[in-house]
Amino acid sequence: MSDPILSVHHLSIDYGYEEDATHAVTDVSFTLGRGEFLGLAGESGCGKSTLAYGVANILRNPANIVSGEILYHGGNAAPINILALSGAALRAFRWNELAIVFQSAMNALNPVLSLRAQIRDIFTTHRPQMSRKEIDQRAVELLQMVGIASDRLRSFPHELSGGMRQRAGIALALALNPDIIIMDEPTTALDVVAQREILSEMIRLRQNLQFSVIFITHDLSLLLELADNVAIMYAGRIVEYGDRRNVYAHARHPYSYGLLHSFPPLRGPAKKVYGIAGSPPDLRALPQGCAFHPRCPMAFADCQSALPILKAADPAIPAQHAACHLYDAARRAEPPTEEDIAAAYSVNAKRRGMRV
Repeated sequence: MSDPILSVHHLSIDYGYEEDATHAVTDVSFTLGRGEFLGLAGESGCGKSTLAYGVANILRNPANIVSGEILYHGGNAAPINILALSGAALRAFRWNELAIVFQSAMNALNPVLSLRAQIRDIFTTHRPQMSRKEIDQRAVELLQMVGIASDRLRSFPHELSGGMRQRAGIALALALNPDIIIMDEPTTALDVVAQREILSEMIRLRQNLQFSVIFITHDLSLLLELADNVAIMYAGRIVEYGDRRNVYAHARHPYSYGLLHSFPPLRGPAKKVYGIAGSPPDLRALPQGCAFHPRCPMAFADCQSALPILKAADPAIPAQHAACHLYDAARRAEPPTEEDIAAAYSVNAKRRGMRV
């Protein structure tokens, strides 16, 4: 991995307090390298967006960060603990060092201000020394950078298509050349053509500007095409982490395998599609042990009582980690092969009456 730009250590985030708390993110750790594209995937409600907003320190009540540390490694100075920032220091950090492209551009953009006014607001706040002419020139550059004609600076959000609104959100995030951009499901509700255009634009911009990306989606197939590394979340925890090629070639966690085989391939030979039985658990009442065990076709007794730890699943690939007892030599003699996981999913699907 390249030099780290962001380090997250044992981050836990709750909604509510004490016995009424919902544990949305639990003991999450990862490192984002300079220029890295990290994909964060999982079903709805697994804690992806909460994790992202916690990293940016923009959570509001009733959300609260109960433990952890988030370090930003910028330049040659000492690392900055983002969670320790507040007031003017936090406002200065946002957009300058870290920016967000929110899930719904229509809601993220101000509906009563033109694009020009919203871009001007960023620069008058963070670059007060810039003249109005310089700001307008930069605004034109930003729109051209994301493929929007400069005459759209006069437009209001409702006058733009969904794809153009999302591009405008990306332009705002790029305004101050931040080191890190968090993208929270930026292609949700867009047609496949608009999705492809926006993702191609992001790839080009990242190559040119060398910023790091945390890309959140429930569509694992997108990450297998775009990301350098992939983190898969379930019930508030990261259950698998590794290089996208390794995850695609041999997903270690049964949940990751289920996600990968929940959609048909667009190219190559036909593959069996299994799906994952059941629904994600209620975060207010998680099952004992591994939270995935009620849905897992390979669960055994230890899965119902002991919480698995995220660690290397294969000594030959130390950078690929899985939180699964199947790879604990003290609990299971041999780790499962991909064929073992496929067979277990196939049997489970037949029991549910699915054609496989």
